[in-house]
Amino acid sequence: NTLISPYCCLYDHNHKGTSKSEYEISPVEIGNNVWVGAHCVILKGVQIGNNVIIGAGSVVNKSIPDNCVAVGVPAKVISHRIL
Repeated sequence: NTLISPYCCLYDHNHKGTSKSEYEISPVEIGNNVWVGAHCVILKGVQIGNNVIIGAGSVVNKSIPDNCVAVGVPAKVISHRIL
């Protein structure tokens, strides 16, 4: 029940600073009833809660709690959804 729009990138890893062949890995978790707008980037270790909207073009580098709307670079919560 999650919609991920076109041209989104989800990264569960990045390079360690000491070597290009070593990675730091941390999973990305996306809840139910989430809408990720086009051209978003979601970085390693992020947890996106249930009933969340991520605005188009956002870069999510920190976890987003349930029932929120988050936008921007970096993504910040701008409102809470009342369901």
